[in-house]
Amino acid sequence: MNSTLVRRHFLAAGLGGVIASRMGGLVASTERGNSAKRLDEIAGYFQAFAENRLLDADGLVRAYVSPLTLRPFTIAEVSPRYDKLLRDICQNFADPAGALTYENSLMATGEFAMSQILRFQKSRVPAALHFARRSVRAILNVAREGRHYMPGYLPKPHGGLAAARYSHEMSTDQYTKAIAALDLWRPFASPEEWREVERFFCDAAEFFIARGFRFPWRQKLIVEPQVHLHALALYLPLLQLVGTLVDPRYLQHLAQFERPLQTALERSRIAKVGHRFNEISLFLEGFDVAIRNGHQDPRLPQVMQHMFARGAENIDKNGIGSEGGQKTSWAVRLVAGTTLIRDAQELIQRKELAERVLLTYDHVNQMRVRAYSDSVDGIDGTGMASWLLTYWRLQQ
Repeated sequence: MNSTLVRRHFLAAGLGGVIASRMGGLVASTERGNSAKRLDEIAGYFQAFAENRLLDADGLVRAYVSPLTLRPFTIAEVSPRYDKLLRDICQNFADPAGALTYENSLMATGEFAMSQILRFQKSRVPAALHFARRSVRAILNVAREGRHYMPGYLPKPHGGLAAARYSHEMSTDQYTKAIAALDLWRPFASPEEWREVERFFCDAAEFFIARGFRFPWRQKLIVEPQVHLHALALYLPLLQLVGTLVDPRYLQHLAQFERPLQTALERSRIAKVGHRFNEISLFLEGFDVAIRNGHQDPRLPQVMQHMFARGAENIDKNGIGSEGGQKTSWAVRLVAGTTLIRDAQELIQRKELAERVLLTYDHVNQMRVRAYSDSVDGIDGTGMASWLLTYWRLQQ
């Protein structure tokens, strides 16, 4: 082959490579564009569902609604399937339908509030700020009702705000997400409102200090960080907040969590030890609040990174999450922490996972927590709030 033919062959091959490369890039770009468009559509759909079906008159997000009526469960729907698990949830409340509806509503309300704050920051749509304020106000109103028992007590508002003061139930989960939402609301709070937030933070800190950071859960066990490590996701950010914002003397209590924090780090590195999506979500959210407010222990971001990796092991290639062999919509709760992890090395992979999950859980019929399926298989409002929070965090 003469030099002219060699040159032509080389140019043709090179040009073909460029064309193939550009076509491949064009296809990938088109796919990304289609995915982004589809995510926008789903976000609008879930936003409308949340506004019209999940939010109650007081701004609380219902944790579960009936798949048959898209409204809160009635006694008639709940009673035929009032089995052991549902009795456990409602053991201290006379209305099992009201208890189920609001079982995780503070978590759902906290995540929805955060999603709307981020939505406003990105879009400047006034309605987003309106919904964020309503949900923040709802959390503070539940805290106000809790003061009828003791300052700092944040009850699960079984039966809604009007019945919240009669609730005997509380949990690490509800406090953690509520505190995260209130902290994120800080730039938008009026001076009076922020004083109320700080008062709740201080009251909550004193509530747990007085109890040695131990509290009963459903009269079955005592929650304490040495055993129930997810309690760290509440105590570390709460003490960091009040210690930074109000009085540095609160920070001295952090020292007692040295051992459970080390245990959390060690366990976070081990696969298949029962890391559940909700537990991981709490670690990601609570530790992020602590770090944002000045907590400098390097183990916190390490736990977050390892925990996310453990949770990702339970999501398949189609974006479907499973726990205990059952599919669950709470896979969305994991990916809501995608952008909270400080290590940027695997950020692209985490975002790809998050988008795959969001595209999979694209309809209310996908939003089911199978842990409750033996009792009442409801539409998961908490998962929907997580979906919206994930979406808007990915937009920032």
